[in-house]
Amino acid sequence: MSHTFSVIGLNHGHINGQVQGLLKTGDWSIKHVYAAEPDLLEAFTTKFTDVTVAESEAQVLEDDSELIASASINADRGPLAVRALEAGKHFFVDKPCVTTLKDLEVIKAAVEATGKKWFAFFGEMVLSAEVEWVREELRKGNLGEPVHFMGLGPHSLRIDSRPDWMFNGRQYGGILNDIASHQMAQFCYWMDQTPIPQFSRVGNLYHPERPEFQDFGDASFGGSKGATGYLRVDWFTPAGLPSWGDIKQQLITTEAYIEHRKNLDIGDAPDYKAKLIVTRSDKETEVVDLRGQKAPFFERLTKDVEDGTETAIPFELGYTASKAIVEVQQQAITLEGIKKP
Repeated sequence: MSHTFSVIGLNHGHINGQVQGLLKTGDWSIKHVYAAEPDLLEAFTTKFTDVTVAESEAQVLEDDSELIASASINADRGPLAVRALEAGKHFFVDKPCVTTLKDLEVIKAAVEATGKKWFAFFGEMVLSAEVEWVREELRKGNLGEPVHFMGLGPHSLRIDSRPDWMFNGRQYGGILNDIASHQMAQFCYWMDQTPIPQFSRVGNLYHPERPEFQDFGDASFGGSKGATGYLRVDWFTPAGLPSWGDIKQQLITTEAYIEHRKNLDIGDAPDYKAKLIVTRSDKETEVVDLRGQKAPFFERLTKDVEDGTETAIPFELGYTASKAIVEVQQQAITLEGIKKP
């Protein structure tokens, strides 16, 4: 079956992965793109030459495409989702999905009223074969019961290349809401529990020239079935790291210890290969080698559109993770920044 999609909002480079993923299934073709920024449009149309540039957002919402993909400015994503859903389109949005709880509740109402799909793109999670492997082992009962999850998400800043909206508190929405949304979604996916925020912190520790920016954040939270969680994110990845971030997840269960070194193993020079390391009560430590594999997220998304199922990312998971991460962002205390000499 052939499907068409259009794009509104090119403000984060993740849109390229969203579009490429849809096109690579062979089931989707791209129709329109709209963005207010000429430079972003030029870069996008150079990469995706089959797309037609729309004159307005309204033109895209009124076309016959089935789905809108977006990576617009963070604060614009919630209202845009509602406009797309009410126009009869499915909506595929990069994380963070929203910046306010009000926007999230309006989206939920629109999904219920229209019957259309709202797909959250937590790329670090939904594309990972290792994350999927752990989830399936948990479902099968092969890893015991979840006890504690820790997610670390350091990122490289490259401050001079970042757009101005990233340093506007209202438009950006905060460090936890943005990059820690990956970790919160993975807690929901692995632990199968609703996060209950407990304590969180944010701060602009070392970038006083950008007063509304946050370069550090962490949070602790419980789970509705008794598990615990902790996450930490920052913009302090050193330039010498051969990756944009040393992303890690650690999972403790009643029967196993799992560490997912998602982007690389920093101690495994010169190859720096990513690793999934699993130790169980009844087995010796093993490295589960799934290199080169990806979870079939885009194929599942396609089937969800066709069949009305929720196999790619259930609405409830995207909603629950988004709600919890906005809450920890809003409840965070602010740390004192470091004074530069």
